[in-house]
Amino acid sequence: MRSADGRGAPPPPQGGITFPPPARQKGGGYGGKGSWQPPPPRESYPVHMGKGSSKGTSFSPSFAQGPSWSVTGLPGGGPSKRLRYSEDPSNVDTVASVGAAEAGVDQDNLQAFYESQPGFVVFKANPRMGGGFAKFSSAHMAAQAVGAAEAEGIPAAMAKPRAAWPPDLAPGNKRCPGVAAISAFAALRCVV
Repeated sequence: MRSADGRGAPPPPQGGITFPPPARQKGGGYGGKGSWQPPPPRESYPVHMGKGSSKGTSFSPSFAQGPSWSVTGLPGGGPSKRLRYSEDPSNVDTVASVGAAEAGVDQDNLQAFYESQPGFVVFKANPRMGGGFAKFSSAHMAAQAVGAAEAEGIPAAMAKPRAAWPPDLAPGNKRCPGVAAISAFAALRCVV
């Protein structure tokens, strides 16, 4: 049955809502081979979100445009690592002995060696890396210990600068009562 306009669309139902017939697309037909086109972009509508207050956060979804990729390669553009507080590399007072076990030095002998060095403060063994860390009273003393260790055939190097404590989690802070001042090796986090 042909419609009144002669395009071949069925006549509108009686008493119902009428929709215009689909427009012909380039390539011929209403959806035949070669005539597919992506849908038009959707509009973004602002959404106001709030939790029990009149102040809301305005949010405009961008799902219609697809994911936004950042320099890090992650959707959303967020950083891939957590923020670190930097420490001056010249102030590093810690020696790392990685692979001492492979060099024939066990953890007890490694600790005894570092304890014999001037300025020694504390040693922390790390079986996963086959060695450990030795903290000294100054960066100068740590550098001397590296030289002495290398002379004995013990693999040693100045440790990479660690992430400095954020001000609210600094050693001795009242929020972290169990953290001592020499806890460069502490693997704990204060949970308040």
